[in-house]
Amino acid sequence: MPEDESGYEAYVKYLYDRDVVPAASQHEKHHFHREEEFDYPLGQLARAGATLKLVTAAPDLYRTFRAEALSDLLRQVAWGVERNDRVLDRLGFTDILDSEYLILARGMRLEHLPSGEAELLRSLGFPDAADSLPGLVYLVREHAETFASRNRVLPDAETRNLRERLEKAAQDHARLGEIEEEIAALKHANEESSAEPIRRLGEEAESKKQPRRWWKGIGQIVQGAGISLGDAAVACGLGAAGVAPAWTALVSVTLGVGTIMSGIGDLHNE
Repeated sequence: MPEDESGYEAYVKYLYDRDVVPAASQHEKHHFHREEEFDYPLGQLARAGATLKLVTAAPDLYRTFRAEALSDLLRQVAWGVERNDRVLDRLGFTDILDSEYLILARGMRLEHLPSGEAELLRSLGFPDAADSLPGLVYLVREHAETFASRNRVLPDAETRNLRERLEKAAQDHARLGEIEEEIAALKHANEESSAEPIRRLGEEAESKKQPRRWWKGIGQIVQGAGISLGDAAVACGLGAAGVAPAWTALVSVTLGVGTIMSGIGDLHNE
């Protein structure tokens, strides 16, 4: 385990050269479809992030947004997380993070990120993440400290569970849309016998709604996926000009995955 700044940098470079460089070289640029595996998923994540910003700002989000739209949004996020996981696995990041996440997250500092990180994130459609890099680094470090005393942290398992949870939430919100239609039909019937079914449906609807903090956690997950997928593109030579593929990409991918992990904590109210 690295004990100082120079030791941390040397360790990250060692891990990057050991695992990411051979994987990236094996796939080479022509084995990655830039639009399919990077540009399109990043665009979808950026749009989801912009929508989630509106969702969390709405005074009453369940009156402002239709349940079906929220269901589609959650499936969009789940898809973006899955695409990010797939690319990280192909480039060798997954194995590193499953074994070294706590060391990488607890030791990172703002100066360890690529020099053009903020510009890269803005160009990809994540201006809030670009403006919040110092805070995100601190958030990820503190979250890692919290988990350091627990069992071994496996980010890959956490994100796989996350995708399942997002799909379940999407199904809940699709059902919420059905409930709204059923209640409307019962009210339209205007029958005395409709009161009890309406009450039961109302209780079911409330059980499927999520609080504002939960949705903020989803927004954080989207930011994290955008950071890690954007820097994974840099690692395999498909990043923006001026951001050199280098070991610092491992730090920024760790930052992205750590931001996802912190968002998962918000979903669990941790």
